[in-house]
Amino acid sequence: MTFTKADSADWTLQQNQDRLTDSVWITRQSRQSIFNIAIEEESDGGLNTSNNPLSPQKTEWAIGTIEDGIETLDFFPFIEYHSYYPIVIIGIPSVLHLFEEDIYIDITMNSWTSGANGGGFSYTRSTPSQDQE
Repeated sequence: MTFTKADSADWTLQQNQDRLTDSVWITRQSRQSIFNIAIEEESDGGLNTSNNPLSPQKTEWAIGTIEDGIETLDFFPFIEYHSYYPIVIIGIPSVLHLFEEDIYIDITMNSWTSGANGGGFSYTRSTPSQDQE
């Protein structure tokens, strides 16, 4: 399925959140990075402290595919996975791991609006499944 949050869309509305599970809802404000609105008020902006884990919380990301074998992939917080510049991952097959539920999702970023120009982004992903190991 493809998820799209248009530029300047209200991130607090359900239709602008990709609700992957009960505890992971991915969205983005008009600036900064994506975050998990189910448990975060906004993206942490890349600040990682013991009181403020990297956004989106409860996720880790890797370049590759589930078919490559989960054990062969190196997972990182979103901001480290794209080297602090999300546009570089557009079109790159990747895996999103929801680590509390141990769910793996194939995902490819299709678009990313840079700067404070509305916060639009889109990706194509597989359906969450716990039996993809």
